[in-house]
Amino acid sequence: MTDPSPGTASDPPLPGPDFDAPLEELSRDALTAFLSTALLPAETLALVKRLGLARPGFRPESLGEVERCDLLADEIRADPLARRPVLDAVRAALEEPAFATAPLDEAAAEELLEVAARDHGLALALWRLLADPQPAVRALAARALEELAAEWFGPPEDPDGAAPFAATSEAAEDPAGPGRRDREPRPPADGRLAALEDRLRKAEARAEEARRRGDAAREKLQGQLREARADQARAEADAARAREAAA
Repeated sequence: MTDPSPGTASDPPLPGPDFDAPLEELSRDALTAFLSTALLPAETLALVKRLGLARPGFRPESLGEVERCDLLADEIRADPLARRPVLDAVRAALEEPAFATAPLDEAAAEELLEVAARDHGLALALWRLLADPQPAVRALAARALEELAAEWFGPPEDPDGAAPFAATSEAAEDPAGPGRRDREPRPPADGRLAALEDRLRKAEARAEEARRRGDAAREKLQGQLREARADQARAEADAARAREAAA
């Protein structure tokens, strides 16, 4: 099988080298959601101060994260050039978007969104790489999995200095006939097996905790968004009543 060519004239166009994005095309809620996802609270606070944005009667530090993102979203929608410092902050935080040099059609874009939104998105991505016909691509997946295993389980524990499941050489001969292995691969000792099982339980617990934290973060963000919208509506109503009283 021949490797596919890196690109043809019929491929969809790629983003520009600075990954500029017309953020002003988004609705206020959509832009607020993007900024909340891409930036940390300290980064949105720095942007609000840099752009001189404020809500009357409130210091930037006293505003919630959703409120600061609302201010940035409103500013970008009113002045599209205001997206430049915001995208500078996004680039500093994330470096570059996923598949930066790979053309995406609508079907590929939908798959990318689906994978990113799933709790097991990493597994889906690794599965795709492992199934790729190109050895270099499969090697990238293998390297990523080795790093992930080292992060989750730590270095292998082997006091004897031999790899678990190690078998004797293929060339070893057996009296029953040439070419047979001297013995079957030996399973790990009871202590090693117990350690592996314990690591597996801990890894599963960490994965469940990460999923739970992600769900909680989404619920918190939705609650903050509703609260911020309600506060804004109350403030606008109070301001309108004050103007009527003054008149």
